[in-house]
Amino acid sequence: MEYVLAIPANKTILDIKQYGIHFRRIDSTFNALCKYNYLAFYYKANNSWVFDTIYKKKAIIVVKKGANGNIIDDTTTVGNFDQYQNVAPNLTSDQKNYIQTILNQAKEPIAFVLLKKLFSGYWKIFFNGNGNGPTTPMRYPLEDIESNPYPESELKSEGQKKRELKSEGQKKRELKSEGQKKRELKSEGQKGKGGNDGNPQPVSHPLNQILFGPPGTGKTYNTVNMALDIVCPLAGGLKWETKSREEARRKYQEMLPDGRIDNPRIVFITFHQSMSYEDFIEGIKPEPTEDGKITYEVKDGIFKKLCEKAKKDESQNYVMIIDEINRGNVANIFGELISLIEDDKRLGASEELHAELPYSHTIFGVPKNVYIIGTMNTADRSVEALDSALRRRFTFKEMMPKSELVPEENYVRNIFEIINQRIEVLKDREHQIGHSYFMDVENEDDLKDVFYDKIIPLLQEYFYGDYEKIQLVLGEGFVKKDSASVKFAGDKSGDFDVSEVYRIVPKDKCNMDEARGKLLNKASEAVDE
Repeated sequence: MEYVLAIPANKTILDIKQYGIHFRRIDSTFNALCKYNYLAFYYKANNSWVFDTIYKKKAIIVVKKGANGNIIDDTTTVGNFDQYQNVAPNLTSDQKNYIQTILNQAKEPIAFVLLKKLFSGYWKIFFNGNGNGPTTPMRYPLEDIESNPYPESELKSEGQKKRELKSEGQKKRELKSEGQKKRELKSEGQKGKGGNDGNPQPVSHPLNQILFGPPGTGKTYNTVNMALDIVCPLAGGLKWETKSREEARRKYQEMLPDGRIDNPRIVFITFHQSMSYEDFIEGIKPEPTEDGKITYEVKDGIFKKLCEKAKKDESQNYVMIIDEINRGNVANIFGELISLIEDDKRLGASEELHAELPYSHTIFGVPKNVYIIGTMNTADRSVEALDSALRRRFTFKEMMPKSELVPEENYVRNIFEIINQRIEVLKDREHQIGHSYFMDVENEDDLKDVFYDKIIPLLQEYFYGDYEKIQLVLGEGFVKKDSASVKFAGDKSGDFDVSEVYRIVPKDKCNMDEARGKLLNKASEAVDE
């Protein structure tokens, strides 16, 4: 009987690469590996331990650097497998280059285990019924793992296993017909208790979407509820927006990678001009050594790390929130990911697509349980540079100003609506002002602060110093027009009449009652009536 050595991934220092697995330390785990022909890793998911892909060993090779930096002892095979003695010298050039790269970064000999994928898939296993899992390698018969999706712990006797197995006839009787299953499926809105049934919980959100609209319309604000609806949907089809903001924020913070939980499933990042492919997917990064020198290693980027986690935990959904997605060089940041993130190109989809990454040369694909939510400010001039290929692969949801969220007291809602009407005529609808600017206004002082600290600077950017248009939007109470003459130096120093000079009224000299009345114009009379 052939046995598989099952190793807890979080107890072993290892990297899974295209050409095998190398152990950065040679310890009891490595010594135990020499006794088995097959290797598997398992991870904790939903209080159960899940097997990853099963591998068949091809060879175990211990290598170290020679004086000239080359690989030496690459023909040494460790273990009692005489049939593997001639495998090591037959390494391909790619494998040797890979080993050389890893070896250059190491401070000690490395044990390389060359593997061949046996079969893919995931299996739940239960250890002694306590759900905690072992802390040392365990062995399992290969045929049990291969044929039984829920192999029991080897600690149970064969008789106990047989008694617990139901007859095939009974199993078939318990299986529901496909038609019955379909009739019992709930609607998309009713699904959701966290996806603990072994499959990613279906949700109504698209895999790739972008929220776009003017500034202050709640794009980033709404990503909190949308992400929670994906990773931990509420029972009964409820949306997280029905919960209090405090409760949603608390749950959202728990899902971020800040150490509060073992398996964070939401990642938040902001794109900017310095963001690169090396930060997002993978790249070569400097790594200081203990002796003060610098080595360079291939490091996984933010999105690749999230995808690798999602592949190991297919029972859960993961979300990447990209704020200000249009402010980065999207074509440079996404690279080949532009093709891989399409719905039908995801792993397991009808047109599943893989790509070889340029730095690590690993074969990479994006799993179906990774969702991307982006936000985009339409008033930002960088919108025009957004890659058309990325536009085609995302669904877009417009978020415009909502006047019903602005308080009515002190004519604040009327002010908000009139300002946006004027901006839409003088500029366009994408440059309107969002409701969030006015939502917290409770008194006249708050209103003045909003105008001078937020609205006026924003309009100065919109109209590029054209203060006449700013006056058309806000009125003479905020922007004064003066007549003045200017005497210039030099031979032609005559007086020049300047008929129109526009200046912002200083904040400490602004009479809000007067300014509000001039802004509202005739609209104030209608309100009074």
